[in-house]
Amino acid sequence: MEHQKKSKLNLVTVVGYHSKTLNQLIEHYKDIVDDIKIVVYRNDINDTIQDKVEEIIKPYGLEVFDTVVAPIFNWEVVTSLYNKTKRTSPDDWWIVSDSDELHTYHKPIREIINECEENVNVYKYMLRKEPIKIRNYFIDKPHY
Repeated sequence: MEHQKKSKLNLVTVVGYHSKTLNQLIEHYKDIVDDIKIVVYRNDINDTIQDKVEEIIKPYGLEVFDTVVAPIFNWEVVTSLYNKTKRTSPDDWWIVSDSDELHTYHKPIREIINECEENVNVYKYMLRKEPIKIRNYFIDKPHY
């Protein structure tokens, strides 16, 4: 019997304006994912959000993965940060979640990943390669 390697599942979040919900995000995902990548989005050089984020994540043994300074609510920057982070481990699965989002799934996410890897490679491509968000449903399929 061939031993099947467990796929790695990571979480990436970009934290800027919504740092107050970061603790709930970590609590929600810490037992689901293998790694949590936190990107800090500062809206100017004097923005103190990084200090707040570091204070919140320290008890979890987490560190800030990356920091950027850019105008607030620039969604192109946010999308590029998510994609840049995902490219650091392109063969892993990623949950992309804003810091004020908690995703739920119709069954354990590991089961979904296993089904995708075993049966439908197109889902794996859609989850890993395209900048889509999974919310309270399995997947938002792009329209072709």
